[in-house]
Amino acid sequence: MNTRLPIAALLLLTPAAGAQDINESPLQSLFACQAITESVERLACLDREVAALRTAETEGGLVAVSRREIEAAEEASYGLSIPNFSLPSLPRLGFGRGDGAETTVTRTSTGGEIRRDSQGRIEEVTGEPIVAVRRDAQRRYVFELANGQHWRQNDATRVFVPNNIEGHTADIQSGTLGSHLMRIDDSNRWFRAVRIQ
Repeated sequence: MNTRLPIAALLLLTPAAGAQDINESPLQSLFACQAITESVERLACLDREVAALRTAETEGGLVAVSRREIEAAEEASYGLSIPNFSLPSLPRLGFGRGDGAETTVTRTSTGGEIRRDSQGRIEEVTGEPIVAVRRDAQRRYVFELANGQHWRQNDATRVFVPNNIEGHTADIQSGTLGSHLMRIDDSNRWFRAVRIQ
């Protein structure tokens, strides 16, 4: 999908983005053109910097992605433990998060909801439909969700799982030190869970 977005809705990534200081935006030299008071010089600066950005994008040294694309990647990777992997942080890059705002809730394409804290981090997934359930070799439940994620019970809590799982949902909360808690429907019985796929 090639949706055109206003520049304000884009995040520009460079290959060295992880190593550079967060204040060193690849757009900084373009923004500096605004400080030039003489019109001809300012226009020449803008033309030069826009041409440089176009060249960088054409050559693959710069990639523009929307905020929604980053959020979708966060949602898809929620709960996975991937060593040495992190996505650009939207709050630190000035998208209006992290300013003391309330939590935000967005609906998933499968009918669940994603709740993010005031810093933009996913803190809870609620109402995500369960499409299948099975037991693993240790007799712990493995839940397949409509969003494609597979979560395995990671403790000995006694969990009631209906014989017919159709129409039932899962809630998943972020816990301490990267752990997660899960429950079926709106029950009061939370159990530890780990994402396995």
